[in-house]
Amino acid sequence: MPEDALTVDAPSPSLVDRLYAPVRALLHEIAKFGIVGGIAFVIDVGLFNVLLYGGVLTDRPITSKIVSVAVATTFAYFANRYWTFRHRGRTHMGREYLLFFLLNGAAMVISVSCLYVSHYILGLDSALADNISANVVGVALGTLFRFWSYRRWVFPALPDEVTDGASDGVSGSVADGVSDRVADGAQEEATDTPDRAEHLADRRAEPLTDRQAEHLADRELAERDASTPI
Repeated sequence: MPEDALTVDAPSPSLVDRLYAPVRALLHEIAKFGIVGGIAFVIDVGLFNVLLYGGVLTDRPITSKIVSVAVATTFAYFANRYWTFRHRGRTHMGREYLLFFLLNGAAMVISVSCLYVSHYILGLDSALADNISANVVGVALGTLFRFWSYRRWVFPALPDEVTDGASDGVSGSVADGVSDRVADGAQEEATDTPDRAEHLADRRAEPLTDRQAEHLADRELAERDASTPI
């Protein structure tokens, strides 16, 4: 039987699906990011109290806090890398880990700055005002900064050419096989368009851009979670 006879075109997504796909992908990322952040907070607070009051680092609150923050941040990095943003781009783990800690430090500065402005500049020095500025406004702004900066620098978007190669029939998790997808896509294109295949292979080494691969994440999450309610 001719090969063409076995080819079945997949139905095109509707306009509503195409418009909602980016929103759905972003909502899934936000939900997962929030879950990871909540667990990391519990680890931070719990470990701090265990170390300080459990006889391990008694009377050493600063050391206890440093250890608890380091453990919680390490957990958050791996959880975000392998769950929240697993469909996005990957770079060297050492670079990602360092950037993750630096951006968390920047988010902490944002939170402390909110408290400083409220307490010392605006003169709002009540317990309620301090908690609102530090633990509501500061935490909210810091969390927004973390989410944006992780997507922008730690786990950047994938190149458009990666999505082209991946759409040629290579299934599975993007995070687990981006390079395999590019190679497979290039190989499939090689019989008809060798220049295109060579271009796909060369693009693997190029730096990631700010604009690229949002549609890949949207498509992957839309396919994977099509039946999952938000």
